[in-house]
Amino acid sequence: MNPFHNSIFKDKNFERQYEETGFVVLHNVIPPHTIDLLKKNWQTLRDYNGLGFYSTIWHNNKTHRKEVFELIRSSLQRVLNNLFNNYRVIFGNYVMKMPGNNGALGLHQDWRFTDETKHRAINFWFPLTEITANNGPLCVVRGSHKIPNPQRGKNIPQPFAGISEFIINRFGEALIVQPGDVVAYDVSLLHYSGLNTTTQPRLAVTAILANANAGLVHCFRNSQNDEDTEVFEINVDENYFTDYSLYETPSGFKIANKEKLNVVNYSAEEFKEHYYSNLQPVL
Repeated sequence: MNPFHNSIFKDKNFERQYEETGFVVLHNVIPPHTIDLLKKNWQTLRDYNGLGFYSTIWHNNKTHRKEVFELIRSSLQRVLNNLFNNYRVIFGNYVMKMPGNNGALGLHQDWRFTDETKHRAINFWFPLTEITANNGPLCVVRGSHKIPNPQRGKNIPQPFAGISEFIINRFGEALIVQPGDVVAYDVSLLHYSGLNTTTQPRLAVTAILANANAGLVHCFRNSQNDEDTEVFEINVDENYFTDYSLYETPSGFKIANKEKLNVVNYSAEEFKEHYYSNLQPVL
């Protein structure tokens, strides 16, 4: 039984692993010349602004965001064609973690980009520099993509925020991969990364992938205020994520769906109950 309804990977073993764990580590799939190209263009496009963790999708210049997106999309499409069944990049960015005490990325799930009852979106993450246990490797909670949480987007609280430390200490695992390797993980998979305690920046690329036939959506709440109790969904295309600043609440779009905010705050015991029940292998 495939809970994702459409086949994602061309390799059946990758497909099964993805279904069971929510991620696949793909070794030596990004050619060295692509790594070199992306590193070279990072030097050209970089605009590091002093943050300990920085993503180019946060840049306030639309032209810059689109340049990065087009570079990553054109660099990856041949790789994607070899690995996936009709998947494309819907946006891509560089992510840099600087040495020091401000670069940790807390436990979270990515936003929802598709109707997940039909199509799954994938975060395609790969390093451009060496990854060690000390420079903030990507860490995941395997199987956590099976815990239902469809309300994911701007200003929407995450139900695991109060027990992040418990989840990380009990279930987190670091993925030590190297340039050329990729971690392909479901956007609903819980993940995080720690501090970079070395002396050199850690640079990576992340690209969000979706099936070419999947409609794209953006979910949001107007603010984080308690009185804002509605979650809105709009239909978008791949240009939305570079044309509009992620700092801004969408306006002027036709609302495709509206529902009440489902406020969930898991306790450690509730999380363990959901987590263990969802670790069973797919039959």
